[in-house]
Amino acid sequence: MKPFLLHSDLVVSFSPASLRDEKFQDLFMHLSNDPLTQWIASNAIRKDEQTQSEALLIQLVVELHRKVSELETRLDGGSSNAMELEFMEIKTSGVGFEYIELCEDLLEDAKSYFAIATLPIFPKKMVVFYFSAVGKNLAHITKMHANSESEWNRYITQLERKQIQKLKEFSDES
Repeated sequence: MKPFLLHSDLVVSFSPASLRDEKFQDLFMHLSNDPLTQWIASNAIRKDEQTQSEALLIQLVVELHRKVSELETRLDGGSSNAMELEFMEIKTSGVGFEYIELCEDLLEDAKSYFAIATLPIFPKKMVVFYFSAVGKNLAHITKMHANSESEWNRYITQLERKQIQKLKEFSDES
């Protein structure tokens, strides 16, 4: 049975990997514990002390810092990712809370993979996770850091809202 998936233009990079593979575990922990994201989260605790405009300015400065860092990395001849993965920037056709469907048949059934995806929201959020192939283009997410999981769930919920809004607009036109 195919899981319920929402249309998405999400792009994901991934490589075959084991949960015991140390280089991927280190990258998983490093990317999941981004200091800027943690700082924003800790700052969110003190929201009573901030106005909405101050919180927005903080997010804008953080996003600007990330973009400058990415540009520095690219100018130095590096990649914006901490590691080159085997499959880079592969488009998805659908996503769900626990599943991803790729546009291409690149997966080997029952094989585990390490993945990085940048959510197309503001400010951009990078999520890292492991998934297991359920078919040649369908993947089941098996492990995701708690920080990434909350961002992922927020993104999927946002897609659901958009789909409901489109369906409502379509039914109103009929």
